[in-house]
Amino acid sequence: MKRLVEFIKNIFKDHIFLEIMEFIERSVSKVLALAALFVLAYSIVMLFKAIIFSLILHSPGEAELHDVSLDFFEFTLRQLLALFLSVLIIYEVVENVTVYLSKQKFSIELVVITALTALARKIIIFDTHKQSANDLAFISISLLAVAGGFWLIKKHFPRE
Repeated sequence: MKRLVEFIKNIFKDHIFLEIMEFIERSVSKVLALAALFVLAYSIVMLFKAIIFSLILHSPGEAELHDVSLDFFEFTLRQLLALFLSVLIIYEVVENVTVYLSKQKFSIELVVITALTALARKIIIFDTHKQSANDLAFISISLLAVAGGFWLIKKHFPRE
């Protein structure tokens, strides 16, 4: 029993506790990096599948072009762009985790760039038929706030 109490006391010494926490943090980061890589690979496959299926296999010929409404093209291109930008965001998340694992610190600049990309994606694929002007205003204000934060970071913490 004395050994157990002594063991527990040793674990909670600052330097040992911090080593344990760092090990757990690195392990979780590696698992998350592997999961993000899997999601990235799956997303890339789905993007190429969508491109092949939507644009190549089901593209109307010139004779059918006059019978097809522009809504089909708008819908398909909006979906493809959304998929492409989602893949880009997932790639940026993987890059964030990679930078963290290699440098043992978060790159706030990369995190803000990922947020900018995500908000830009929301504006680019914004559907005026399904969403209100308030939704667009909220997304726009969020984008301006994150862009302002990025500007402050670049102004006050320039790269060496």
